[in-house]
Amino acid sequence: MTAFGTSLVLAALVAQSPAADSLRVLAARLPESALVLETRARPLAVRDAVTDALARDEIGVARGLAAAYAVAWSDSFLVREVARFATWPAERRAAKIWTDSVRRAGVAAYSRVGATAAIAIWRRALRRATAIADTAGIAAVLGNIGAGWLREGELDSAEADLGHSRTLAAAIGDIRVEANAVGTLAGARADRGDLAAGREGYARALALRERIGDTRGVAADHNNLGLLAQAVGEEDEARLIAEATEVVSRLTGKKPEGWLGPGLAESRATPDLLKEAGYGYVMDWGFDDQPVWLRTRAGPILSVPYPVEINDLPALVYRRHTGRQFAEMIVDQFDEMLTQSRKYPLVFSVALHPFVIGQPHRLRAFRDAVRHIMAHRDALWITTPGEIARYCEGLPKGIVPGSGG
Repeated sequence: MTAFGTSLVLAALVAQSPAADSLRVLAARLPESALVLETRARPLAVRDAVTDALARDEIGVARGLAAAYAVAWSDSFLVREVARFATWPAERRAAKIWTDSVRRAGVAAYSRVGATAAIAIWRRALRRATAIADTAGIAAVLGNIGAGWLREGELDSAEADLGHSRTLAAAIGDIRVEANAVGTLAGARADRGDLAAGREGYARALALRERIGDTRGVAADHNNLGLLAQAVGEEDEARLIAEATEVVSRLTGKKPEGWLGPGLAESRATPDLLKEAGYGYVMDWGFDDQPVWLRTRAGPILSVPYPVEINDLPALVYRRHTGRQFAEMIVDQFDEMLTQSRKYPLVFSVALHPFVIGQPHRLRAFRDAVRHIMAHRDALWITTPGEIARYCEGLPKGIVPGSGG
């Protein structure tokens, strides 16, 4: 056993995850297609499972897990890391395993005894990662240390380490570590009182986490965005709306007419401020399948339906439906709404994210659903939210809910 072998064993015992361990065992006996489904269903356990496999010298298992994850989530970072590890001499491999184990032991210490003890452990891991030029390890540990500094209220140190972690992770394509650094850095900015930077950071972290199925992180970012929306004063929120409007106008050459907020987050004043900024409709309110006029202090603003359920991100990433199941949801939703629309007009919409629905294994079923819808084209108005808003504006009062009569 090496000089650091005892520490390695202790740290591994502390940090080992039952979910990761079971995934590692499955990887040794499942066919590739089944392993892809497992990594799709349990993305958060994959990295620890790969780390455990490397620590046990199960290079083939680690390769299989990394390859399955790459197919499931279109993220080849782990493939590159395993390939790099396999070329290293035994001494450097052992140092990498020790570093990862100590870092994970620091994570356990953070929740058990606090940030100060965890930072001391993480600094040991950082020294070893630096000694073997392990960029991925350095990025991960710096992110941990930055989170520890934030917990201790040391904002300068937190921002320095988190910023370095973010830069390194982005450079090597480690989306998970980059997202963690960006999200934690957003917390530091918010703690300084820069709520605009905090909101921007959480929205960026949210987008990164959605790409890799980090459901816990996505939930946390949504929660933080909601809290910031409540904390932002009207003056600051009005400024944020004005800045967003200016950027969109400059890049598109046209002032936007409608608003879909990051994470659908709003404060109590958001509809008022949007109306005052010249917006005609908002899509943050998923409470009806019809357009509804909302009252604001500056006059009515139209709520245009936005689909929360018929949305590839929550359906395929969070609830883990298959592409075929999502296509069936679309068809069932459409057929039922088409029947109900004989009584009154309804808005049928599907929210799509190219990096989710665009995976080839999902496209065939989605095309089938689109063909089913288009077979009823004569009974449909295929349009945009902006066109719906303009049409509703021209209708007499009493037709659209909320317009009075």
